[in-house]
This record gives sequence, structure tokens and C-alpha cells, in this order.
Amino acid sequence: MYGTNLTIRDVFEQCVYNALVLAEGLTTGDLTEKRTVAFPALGTYGLKLVPTLDAKIMLSYILEFARTSRLSEIQILLDYPTLFNIFSRELHYLLHPDAARLPLSPQDQRVLIKYCSRYEHE
Repeated sequence: MYGTNLTIRDVFEQCVYNALVLAEGLTTGDLTEKRTVAFPALGTYGLKLVPTLDAKIMLSYILEFARTSRLSEIQILLDYPTLFNIFSRELHYLLHPDAARLPLSPQDQRVLIKYCSRYEHE
């Protein structure tokens, strides 16, 4: 359906998009593809939107990326704490779809960062 060329950036942006829609009370119809949008909570952010993906498909892409990554893209994401917090929170909801929508604890974030960092020197 999406092919094998979906990147971690695509998945990340979809997570950000989902979080922004929830945070700002928007519907998907309020945003158009490749539109720069302003959100009070995060400022202006240019989004290349992708269709909403099934959670299991998104998770499989994330895990595949973790296995094969050069880490460069995910390391970039880790350099932006606010966006990483959104990404890690959305990843948590993909893993636990029935969970209450609460942020990951700092400990959970450290675990995820440590997991991603294992690929830095490979």
C-alpha cells in the first residue's frame, strides 16, 4: 500500500501530525498536504503529511528502521526534545493502543533513547 520507501521521517511526521490534531482540536480536513501550519503550542511547523497509517504498519516501519538504520535520521530527531517527546508519546500509543493518553515518563524516554543509541556505533 505504501511500499517499502516510507522513511522514519514520514512516520515521525505522521506522529507529530496526529499529536497536533489532537492538541489543537483540528480535524484532518483542516490541514492540506505540504502546507506550513502554525500551532500555538509548537509554533510554525512545515508538515509533509502522509495518510493515517495503521498502528501495526507504523510500528513495523519503526522497528525495521531501528534494525537497519544508519541512525542519522533518528539522531536528528533526538536533538529536538519537544518533537521527540511527541514522537515517543505517539510511539507509546502505537505500542499500547488502549492506554490512557498520557505522556511517557522521563524514565521511559531515557529507555527509548538508550535503545536508539545502541545503533550509533554500528
